[in-house]
Amino acid sequence: MKKALAFAIISATLFGCGGEKSLEDQLKEKQTELSDLQKEIRELEDQLPKREKVKTPVSVASVNTRSFVSFFESQGVVQTDRNVMVVPEASGIIKSIKVSEGQKVRKGQVLAVLDAEMIADQVAEVQKSLELAREMFEKQEALRKANVGTEVQYLQAKNQKESLEQRLQTLRTQQRKAVVVAPIGGTVEQILPKVGEMASPQSPFMRLVGLSGMYVETDVSEAYLGKIKAGDEVKVDFPYLDGQPSLTATVSYVGNFINPGNRTFQVQAKLKPTDLPVLPNLLAVINFQEKAIDNALAIPEKVVMSDQKGKFVYVVDDKNIAHKKPLELGVSYKGEVVVKEGLTAGDRLVVKGQSSLVDGKEVSVH
Repeated sequence: MKKALAFAIISATLFGCGGEKSLEDQLKEKQTELSDLQKEIRELEDQLPKREKVKTPVSVASVNTRSFVSFFESQGVVQTDRNVMVVPEASGIIKSIKVSEGQKVRKGQVLAVLDAEMIADQVAEVQKSLELAREMFEKQEALRKANVGTEVQYLQAKNQKESLEQRLQTLRTQQRKAVVVAPIGGTVEQILPKVGEMASPQSPFMRLVGLSGMYVETDVSEAYLGKIKAGDEVKVDFPYLDGQPSLTATVSYVGNFINPGNRTFQVQAKLKPTDLPVLPNLLAVINFQEKAIDNALAIPEKVVMSDQKGKFVYVVDDKNIAHKKPLELGVSYKGEVVVKEGLTAGDRLVVKGQSSLVDGKEVSVH
């Protein structure tokens, strides 16, 4: 550009001048003028600020060894072995219900009373007959000791007394069954019949739920068979309890059967007592430990890049030169991946700005 400008100036000058001087002299003068002009241009260029070499800004983090634990998840639901549907042991009209839904009850507490007047009348009748039978037996026993009367009369009196005693015991048992009591301590979840309706052992009466003894039940893929055993500790999350911490649970049961329909086996994990509002049938996610690696080199998955040759990252040396490092990766979990080969402890890993780098480029570390 500069040479073209100079020759343009010379040409314009040559053709614009008169013929007083020879062409050779005019050419020499113009060459001198051109030399002066080039010198002036160089001086002006020297006065311009020097353009610095552009360096890509990056952020780096030191790669260190640490323990790395990965988990796999399985969805399940909360269950309890204290979810009981109460049914009366006897039939009868419901005379009164002593509790209400949502009420907490203790084991053995009266829940409802059935009409047992007929049984009460039979008890009173048998009691009177029993009193007479006992008197007759006592007299026959006294006569027997005095060798008066026959043995048959004594045995008949004894049998009559014992039969009535057994009959009275049966009636009192039936009388007790007319009172419905709580088989467990818990909360009254549901009351099905109303006062005045007929209750019977064939009809559900009331649901009681105890919040102790809860566990999470899940179906796990057969791919993890042998990796879970009773006694393992797991973490349990509840997706619908936002912001609540994970609970610790212990595997209490591992199934011995593969469901052919979905190729899974059943696992139960017993929950520890908690103040969280955990209820039966609540959706849960169980986190089972899959891998535990000591002294692992784990890096964020987001810094790993790919090309036709595979996975790689950039590291920066002491002179702030970026170097491309091919990687062999291992297991990943929650945004981190284990590096099996390609990095060493202490490497300065580029964690931000790597998309603008090329191998061997000088960088500016921030």
